Amino acid sequence: MSTLRQLSEYDSCRFWLESIKSKSTLYAYIIHLSLFCKFHKVNPDQLIQLNNSAGQLKTMILNYIIHLKKIAKQSAGKPRKGELSVNSIKLYLTGVKSFLEFNEISLPWKKIVKFYPDDVTNSYRSYTKEEIIKLLSVAAVLFC
Repeated sequence: MSTLRQLSEYDSCRFWLESIKSKSTLYAYIIHLSLFCKFHKVNPDQLIQLNNSAGQLKTMILNYIIHLKKIAKQSAGKPRKGELSVNSIKLYLTGVKSFLEFNEISLPWKKIVKFYPDDVTNSYRSYTKEEIIKLLSVAAVLFC
């Protein structure tokens, strides 16, 4: 059974999934919410039932962020298959945030984002116009 079909069986997901217009966003959000639920061994309906009792949802999200930071690749560069880039952690929470907000559960996201890791940058840069012109002129000489 597909993850989409699994999630659409939960009352808390049915309308939320229908509200997402983009197929790529839908796919990403399904993965995000599924991974979060799997990590905490809960289903989406159980998350909604918590309704942030005593900050439990916030704690769950913070624990998930800390877990992702521990397993994420800490250096710049494209991660290998199965690896998580530290720069992707905030994206992993977008599906969870969308789901909770759709179900009218508000959390202190401004405080939560403070737990996100700093982005890791690389030393790559774009070619300048002058460099591109020089490359093209050399290529033109070689191939003409």
